[in-house]
Amino acid sequence: MQHTETYNLNLIETSDTFSPDPLNQNAQALEDAVEAARAEAQTAGAALDQRLVKLEAKHVVAGAYTGNGDSSATQLIRLGFTPKVVLIHTRNPGGGFMATSAYYCYQSNLNSRVVEIVDGGFQVRNSNAYANQQNIVYLYIAFD
Repeated sequence: MQHTETYNLNLIETSDTFSPDPLNQNAQALEDAVEAARAEAQTAGAALDQRLVKLEAKHVVAGAYTGNGDSSATQLIRLGFTPKVVLIHTRNPGGGFMATSAYYCYQSNLNSRVVEIVDGGFQVRNSNAYANQQNIVYLYIAFD
């Protein structure tokens, strides 16, 4: 009896006596190969699902807020998650963007924070850094 080159399946020749065994062996070999391919695809799919779950758990939000000018209090910007980093850029009342107005905010123990990350978002104070001036639009990107 001869065999196929790639999958080593039985090739029945005209001179062979008829027996169902070679056909059954072929069927079993094909079933085993299909099952192995299905299991491999299922494992790969599970690994992809795990990567997607991790990716979907990350948040990136871009938005804007308008300063309220309150020098004695803070303004809370709610994001729906607690970010690790917030980048803020102010729009200059003259129409251009001020290059010096990008603030990098991260969790720290500084007493003079202009921007502070809090549970569920971040808050800004009006100070010499001008993160909450009256009627000024501030653009932000926050991510974890």
